[in-house]
Amino acid sequence: MRSITSVSIFDENIIRTSPAGSCVLRIAEALAGEVPLHLFSNQEEAPDSWPVRRTHIPLPPSPVVLRSFLFTLFSCLTYRRSGLTVSTEGAFPFCDVCYAHFCHRHFLREHRDAIGGGPLRHAARILNHVWASFTERIALRSARVIVVPSHGLARELASTYPDLVSGKIRVIPNPVEIAPLPDSRPPIDGVLRLSFCALGNFELKGLRLIFEALARIPEINVHLTVIGGTPGEIRDFKDLAPLNKVRFAGFQHDVRPYLLASDAFVFPSAYEVFSLVCLQAAAAGLPLIVTRLHGVEEFMADGVTGWVVERTAESIATAIIDAARDRERLRVMGREARKRIETYSEEEFKRRWRELLFSLVVA
Repeated sequence: MRSITSVSIFDENIIRTSPAGSCVLRIAEALAGEVPLHLFSNQEEAPDSWPVRRTHIPLPPSPVVLRSFLFTLFSCLTYRRSGLTVSTEGAFPFCDVCYAHFCHRHFLREHRDAIGGGPLRHAARILNHVWASFTERIALRSARVIVVPSHGLARELASTYPDLVSGKIRVIPNPVEIAPLPDSRPPIDGVLRLSFCALGNFELKGLRLIFEALARIPEINVHLTVIGGTPGEIRDFKDLAPLNKVRFAGFQHDVRPYLLASDAFVFPSAYEVFSLVCLQAAAAGLPLIVTRLHGVEEFMADGVTGWVVERTAESIATAIIDAARDRERLRVMGREARKRIETYSEEEFKRRWRELLFSLVVA
């Protein structure tokens, strides 16, 4: 196997709580000590013991679009080309490997109406997608290889940028930790315990629809735990929550204890490219009540690993009623969901990335 002179990786947040950044962290772990590695980030959690170079790019706390713009600008100004470059989407648009976790141009075309938030937050999110659409196009054109986490995102990129991505796309599913399940699970009693998790954008992820579904079935004793969200969104959605049925846990570095305390996971999102939290829920042995999403379609089977629902309150309510009828069936579904995602291991993810990067070395 030929040696790689160096690998430079660009991602704004190479941290465990970032969906893309956590994957980048695992790529860095697979390479650290084997090849010269250089990380460009605003936040990173690579251990000090790793033999890697680090370039910290200072950014303001907000708005997101300004952070994205400045990260790309300073990345281009500080990098001196050598070896291979790996960039999350357009973070560094002149890359060898574009690690795409989104197709912003497709999202703006098809899902603009699902972007939530007040007027200012909504406008900021739109502007961020517009900027990201610009940089992703450059990155897709520059890249020798485009890595995506799901076949659904591969189809989106192929239909949105057919001339730029033809023959370049490789699918490497994101990894999920498959830890042993504890012996104790929630008691089978008169309460159906559901969980929902999102870093932000509760409107897009379907939290309002869950509330509307719960309001339709007052006879069902349901407790919903909402994990994540920004402080502003939590305040807004607390006013919408059905009384005594919803608990907001806020942002959590480790969502696993909350998932393990649930009977099922509900996630009627309008759009995902690879819903890691759905895989985390499946790894925790939970059946899913979920819409048709990229990355979930590969393992989800309606009536086997949970319920595939339409993005309506009525459809979600029907699934919740069905889940409440037979709690033992939930355990069976959860075990099947966990079994189906056992191939999404960290070891396989690292192996495929190492194989890909070494294949790009020119003699």
